[in-house]
Amino acid sequence: MKNNHIFSFFLLLTSLLSAETPLAKTMQEVKPQSQKKKITLTREAEIERNEDFCAIELYRDCAVVELKTQIPLSSSHVTQVTQSFPTQMRDDSFHVTLDQVPLAVKHLLDFSIRENGEQKNILINANDQFETEQKMKSYMTYTTDGLSWAPIYTADLSSDCKSLNLNCWFTVNNETNTLFENVNLTLFDKNSGFIQIDDVNPSFEKRAENLFSIERPVTLLPMQQQRIMWLQESNIPLKKEYVLSLGGVFLTDMINSDVVPKIETQLSWMNTFKNLPLAPITLYQESEGKHKSPLMQSTLNKTAFNMPVSFRMPAHLENGDEQPIQLSYEQTEFQKFTEKLTETANRLILKNTKSDPVTVTVYIDFPAKTGMIVRDSVAHQTDGQKKRYWVFTIKPGEKIDLKYRARITSN
Repeated sequence: MKNNHIFSFFLLLTSLLSAETPLAKTMQEVKPQSQKKKITLTREAEIERNEDFCAIELYRDCAVVELKTQIPLSSSHVTQVTQSFPTQMRDDSFHVTLDQVPLAVKHLLDFSIRENGEQKNILINANDQFETEQKMKSYMTYTTDGLSWAPIYTADLSSDCKSLNLNCWFTVNNETNTLFENVNLTLFDKNSGFIQIDDVNPSFEKRAENLFSIERPVTLLPMQQQRIMWLQESNIPLKKEYVLSLGGVFLTDMINSDVVPKIETQLSWMNTFKNLPLAPITLYQESEGKHKSPLMQSTLNKTAFNMPVSFRMPAHLENGDEQPIQLSYEQTEFQKFTEKLTETANRLILKNTKSDPVTVTVYIDFPAKTGMIVRDSVAHQTDGQKKRYWVFTIKPGEKIDLKYRARITSN
């Protein structure tokens, strides 16, 4: 890590007891001493080559950085560790532990940070606790702004809409002047609908649902943005169905009005890969010349491992500007019995214009407790959330004629 900024401050040891322990799982080989080395010691000391590493737990808006090395401690001198820090390092966020045990004795280990040209020095005074020089494992952590990340998906849809290639990248933005070299990077997502950071204990098992680890060490260059491939899955089998949503505005007086609801295509599959974060997704599809053209942009919701994934797009995107299903919708009767009680009679006609059978799910979108289907020409179904719907498998050229009467009570 390379430092281009200067600041100094002094922290008492008793202020360190509240430090959180960041994730630190793997070790990196120590490189020969140079100005780009992450940690250098002012005294020459042999350090085991497999002991030093840097790990970052990166949140959407800040980062917790953990550095691990061995330092020589004795009562005869002050050990000086030269370390690079971002200028966005948060006040009172620096912590030191030995052997992963928080220092609990006030005068066991005193330290301070002060400027030294373009570097900052950690001065560690062991007092009289060590009669001879001992090399101790040291864990140093701090929190800094200036580091952030965001996920993004791309998906390649096959021309027959039967399979999908899914890619997920993490864009990591380093707005500091510090070089983070060969970092073990773990990303923490508080924006995906999982548990919020402040409510998550590090030992709480569900914390893992918010963590996304990069399997290989990465180097974050100063003042640069980096795109890291995190997920790449091919030939994911798709379930495709057409969806039509009715209700809501359709429970107002629309007699003699021309209303054409839009049919959407719903694509779904099982997430057998990893916990997926909430992120924007760009959908592409192969054309006749093997050229991939963007179909649409949407949002892929947070999805836990082994749970279904689905998103919708306008049905006409699959085949030019023409919808694969012709439809007509008509409100044949509207009655407002009281200010709170309304009843409508409706007719929906669906015709399959494709050469293959299609499946269409028709939903009624009024509130579960205040709306009901009084009667219908085809029996509807109800899911666990009391949503009313019909499922039609329509042969090529076939028409479905659905009549239903709906009643809603407003609050």
